[in-house]
Amino acid sequence: MRRRILGVALRSVLIAVLLLGLPLALVLDRLTVGRAQAQLEALALRSAVFVPQKAGDPPELPAVSPGQEVAVYDVHGRRTAGVGPDQLDAPSLAALGGRPTTTTIDGDIVAVVPVSADERVYALVRAATEQPRVQQQVWMQWGLLAGGCLAAGLGAAAFAARASRRLATPVAALARMAEQIGEGDFTPRNSPSGVVELDTAASALSATAHRLGELIERERSFSRTASHQLRTPLTQLQLELEAGLEAGGRELEQAASTALESIEQLSQTIDDVLALPQTRAAAAPFDIVALVRASADEWRGPLAAEARPLAVRAPATLDVAASPAAVRQILHVLLDNAFRHGKGAVTLAVRETLDVVAVDVTDEGDSPPHRWGQASLGLSLARTLAEADGGRLYAAAANGLTSVTVLLPGAPP
Repeated sequence: MRRRILGVALRSVLIAVLLLGLPLALVLDRLTVGRAQAQLEALALRSAVFVPQKAGDPPELPAVSPGQEVAVYDVHGRRTAGVGPDQLDAPSLAALGGRPTTTTIDGDIVAVVPVSADERVYALVRAATEQPRVQQQVWMQWGLLAGGCLAAGLGAAAFAARASRRLATPVAALARMAEQIGEGDFTPRNSPSGVVELDTAASALSATAHRLGELIERERSFSRTASHQLRTPLTQLQLELEAGLEAGGRELEQAASTALESIEQLSQTIDDVLALPQTRAAAAPFDIVALVRASADEWRGPLAAEARPLAVRAPATLDVAASPAAVRQILHVLLDNAFRHGKGAVTLAVRETLDVVAVDVTDEGDSPPHRWGQASLGLSLARTLAEADGGRLYAAAANGLTSVTVLLPGAPP
């Protein structure tokens, strides 16, 4: 996950550089060349001030920077003073029309301004500079721009690395929490990460683990209570019968009568013990087909990513008398095991047999469930949840298929 976040950040910076940096580089090129042309034109205008109207008087041209040259030409394009070509080219002679011209000739940037008096042009001033010098300035500007882009990329990488650590750590913690819950540990806790969405998910997962832990603890408590409540009457019944057999005669008849009374008491005790799970909120009948299809929708994407289709075979509706939360967790465990340990296509089938509703989760693997290692803990949880709602869970592998079936009581008519 950290690499993905970092990759997204760097790609975003690269796109920003391409969309903004390239046009900016072109603008810098145009601005640098335009500034050089403006400077040459200003130099030519300053030099024009020193050009006398009277022929033969040499002008005192201003000093120029290295790589620049200034020259004065007559109306025929012949150089009369300064440094430059002996004869002006045709584009430069266009300045005789009374307007300055700027061109690029033979690798030089050239600005030519007319010198006039009484609305008559009597001379031309040519200022030029070497284009490589201007291009060197452009390269310097581009270098600064590239340095800025590199700094932005490094800054984005550092920020993305920090953000990825901040996001990946709580996500990994959530994954560990989910694994612990799947393994039957319902006491995972997660420290706040500062990311509201992840903290909300962690709190919800912790609350779910807490509720599941309470559910399992209630079932364990029920088992302990049932064992205690049934063992004592059975022991008493055994002792009464053994005593009657040893005594014989009248004592045996009395023992049998007492045993019948004990059996009635035991029957009542069994009824009371079996009523203990009903202290939980009674689950209203619900449509298990809708729940199965919803669970299939959740797992269709991960299975499709592994090129494994998921099919659902079920009637339109079918009600069961069970806890929706427990059935949802059972389906999650079974589909997770099919995803992790199974192969090929996965089939969810819902069928009704008398007053029992069966849900089959079948895949094309042939690995027996007892070889699934840690998955046996999940099956143990699923079996416990099913039994808590009066159901059963069976797993088998044969004929190249692995099938896990959960049986749930159907809703009363």
